[in-house]
Amino acid sequence: SPSHVGLDPLWALLQEAGGLARTAGVPRWLARVLADRAFHHFSRDRLAEARRDFEESIRTAPQHLSNLARARMGLGRVGADEGRLEQAANDLRESIELYTRLGDRGGEGRARELFAEVLAQQDCVEEAGAEFDRALRVLRRVGDRWTEGVLLANRASFCLEKRHDPVEAERHAEQALLLLSAVGDHKSRVVLLVGYAVALVRMARPAEAFPKLQAARQTARQMGDRGREGLAQSVEGWAHAELGHAAEAAACLEEARQVLRETWDRVQEAVTLRRLAALRQDEGRLDEAEHLLVEALDELTPHGARIERAVTRLQLGMLQLERGRHQRTREVLAQALGDAEGVVPWIVAQVAGLMACSCAVEGALDEAQTWLDRLRATGTDPREGEFLAPVVALVAWHRSAGDHSSARARIEALLGQPGGFAERRLVLRLLRRLVA
Repeated sequence: SPSHVGLDPLWALLQEAGGLARTAGVPRWLARVLADRAFHHFSRDRLAEARRDFEESIRTAPQHLSNLARARMGLGRVGADEGRLEQAANDLRESIELYTRLGDRGGEGRARELFAEVLAQQDCVEEAGAEFDRALRVLRRVGDRWTEGVLLANRASFCLEKRHDPVEAERHAEQALLLLSAVGDHKSRVVLLVGYAVALVRMARPAEAFPKLQAARQTARQMGDRGREGLAQSVEGWAHAELGHAAEAAACLEEARQVLRETWDRVQEAVTLRRLAALRQDEGRLDEAEHLLVEALDELTPHGARIERAVTRLQLGMLQLERGRHQRTREVLAQALGDAEGVVPWIVAQVAGLMACSCAVEGALDEAQTWLDRLRATGTDPREGEFLAPVVALVAWHRSAGDHSSARARIEALLGQPGGFAERRLVLRLLRRLVA
């Protein structure tokens, strides 16, 4: 067996079961073992191996509908984690159809919950909301309290990030915590608390994230789960950074980085490196920030973590823009766009804004206007709304052909406002240079 799983007892059992199934020549048994092995890979973030085994499971016994439904649902989960959202949605639609034909309401409810998550990631807000409702009705009918808890947790983040409804989000989060505690799933409870904290920071409410993160760290510590404790600590560092608490942020992020390295969570270690890089960039320590981002990308590349890679490239583009390296800025942002387009709309919006800034500074004003128009067309996310005003001001300054009086007034008004998110803070720093 591969060296990275050779000491895993469950892997050894699955390998033995697979060998017995092949020897017996019963495709249905082999397909089931392959799907089990794929889920085992998936639980350890081995996405390529999981995809390979799910696909072989489907080919091995395509007439065995219950296994086919389960393997298609697994492929949907893998596709979502890989950032292949359209493919994931298609696999989950097929899984729902198969479970419905089989009359397996529990399987249908689980597949619908995952499908709702994918729709939410695609920014199909109304469709996702309707699918969450359908999944919840099915899960309550069959009494699947654990999946209902997971659904309510994901719906809480959906209400906060996509519907901008903190009251409804808090209600779903509290219901989810009660359910997950009742079924004794403390691991999922930690994931919920951390996920909800991430949503709070992203929606510019970082101070509200701390109670969630402290509860997550306490639960993880009681479980002896160092990895999830490090994950919560990383988000806590990010929340401190967004509040301008540089010393506290650095302490949390450095400690989280060490814990995640010790627990071999390479993707979350890379995310922590990226958060630390953002802090260093705000402090003006640009060489150190660039080194951290390059290290983060090196960590992410073998894992196929497309979305995290897109965010990291976006941040590296921000850094290159601040350093005045415009060709490199546009190269890196184009790579981020390639990872994010059709997958993460807010990254596409930020790429458009940063491209507009870079083109304007370089004097490519028509191209800057094209990117600015794309930013304006990206929807109603409040974060992108706050980003738009300084980008418009920067493009207007470079368009004003020497008479900067009205552009200067607009910039000075913006500089008198709070900094806000990292991308907004960056453009405000660029504006400050113009009027200095």
